[in-house]
Amino acid sequence: CSSDLDRKAKWTRRLAPFAPIALFLLKSKSAIFLLFKLKFLLGIVGFFGLYWALFGWKFALGFTAIIFVHEMGHFVAVKRRGLKADLPIFFPGLGAYVRWYSMGVTVDQLAAIALAGPMFGLGAVLACLAIAWGTHGMVSQLFLVLANVGAWINLFNLIPVLGLDGAQATYALGRMQRGLIALTCFLFFGLTVNSEMNSGYSGTHIQWVFLFVGLGMLWRCFTNDEPEKPHTATMIYF
Repeated sequence: CSSDLDRKAKWTRRLAPFAPIALFLLKSKSAIFLLFKLKFLLGIVGFFGLYWALFGWKFALGFTAIIFVHEMGHFVAVKRRGLKADLPIFFPGLGAYVRWYSMGVTVDQLAAIALAGPMFGLGAVLACLAIAWGTHGMVSQLFLVLANVGAWINLFNLIPVLGLDGAQATYALGRMQRGLIALTCFLFFGLTVNSEMNSGYSGTHIQWVFLFVGLGMLWRCFTNDEPEKPHTATMIYF
């Protein structure tokens, strides 16, 4: 017993100089975690503050919530797959994004993570529509505007260019699937044009974002990034 205690005492003396280093690393890890939380808090407060100054606190609060729900869609999808993800980082006037680590992820998993944002965003939009239909006056108008803006942002994110969600999802689609999505978007765009012609109003019903998504997907029909095995579920999801 005494020999064991002596050995432990010797190792304790030998490791003693490294104790401050271990303590520093422990504190550093906590500091890094707090830094990411601080970036999230400062970003979302700054985001909310900008739109409060521009459009009032009610719209700013709803708009910030819609963007947050969209980004949490990505966050939840990443976490469900056992991957590491940081809390959303907001950039006032620009948007937000979730930083995550994608090593070893297949193209269909990448597509599912990318499309989870617009899917969660769709849920937020439907909630705003439900509130708009269940209320009246200024409250109804506010949530109708939030639903419209949220839907437009979700559709904009499906444009398959740059680092948008639609671009990430397209990597799991074959040329035929991309063409079908493009045709669907052109159909939706045509329906909004027809609605505009029959409404008697000017510029209120045409949804140009459908045209942009369709043109982007048509362009991706001719890019050299088609997967070996196109993923049908991703096309349906899209």
